[in-house]
Amino acid sequence: VRSPGELEQLALAAGTPAPAPQALPGNPTGVLLHDPNGVQVRVAWFPEWRELPHCGEAAAVNRGAERPRSNTPLRPPRLPAQVLRLGHMVLGTPAWEATARFYIDTLGLIPSDVQALPDGRPAVAFLRCDRGDQPADHHTFVVARLPLVDIEHAAFEVPDLDAVGMGGQILQEQGFRRAWGIGRHILGSQIFDYWFGPDGHKFEHFADGDLFDASRPTGYHAMSSAGLAQWAPPVPGAFLRPRMGWRDLSTLLRNLLTHSGFGFRELRQLAKAMRSKSLPQ
Repeated sequence: VRSPGELEQLALAAGTPAPAPQALPGNPTGVLLHDPNGVQVRVAWFPEWRELPHCGEAAAVNRGAERPRSNTPLRPPRLPAQVLRLGHMVLGTPAWEATARFYIDTLGLIPSDVQALPDGRPAVAFLRCDRGDQPADHHTFVVARLPLVDIEHAAFEVPDLDAVGMGGQILQEQGFRRAWGIGRHILGSQIFDYWFGPDGHKFEHFADGDLFDASRPTGYHAMSSAGLAQWAPPVPGAFLRPRMGWRDLSTLLRNLLTHSGFGFRELRQLAKAMRSKSLPQ
């Protein structure tokens, strides 16, 4: 939040204890909320806000008749990707409607784009921070209609395409397995590269994403596999399959059989959407 006053208003509206110092770097004051899935959401005000680190001077790019780089070979440093910040997270949940309402109504996030299942029900909401006339990332948080409550992936911003590519090269040499990439998304426009971590969770390096201020209206689109990227290799099946252990499998079956918000109907709708080739604008 932007001020201690906003934090106090949030605590009062949510019926939580008053803001208190948090044992976190930067010595913030914060409140602890719980979303409809029981996920802890810590909202904090930092007395000193850290700006993004400087990436250094961008390399000149030769582009058609514009050729500013001469006698200077381009040699990106052979280093792991410089992570600038945590850019966004995707939360899967069978309780989609209640979860989306919480993050929109309680935390004030704005839907940048919403994707719908073939029957018209919303399935994915890309939510951004409301910074008024100041641009914010296309999405900071995503709510996805999925059978299990889980962080589907976390995404980390890196400086540019070379950082995405060289970072992937280093990860590959270290034995990591690519989940999908490199490509450019449609919704959000980021250059992306997804990898599997040691625990099986996916993480993403991205660069060059869209920025919207609060005046940008929400876009509505049909969900489809073709709508995942403007250009990229084919989407591997492993990228779309949820990470599940035996306990997760038991929960999945219970959810499907008890119509918890994600039953067999939703499973069929999701499979139908992933066979679609429709493209967002």
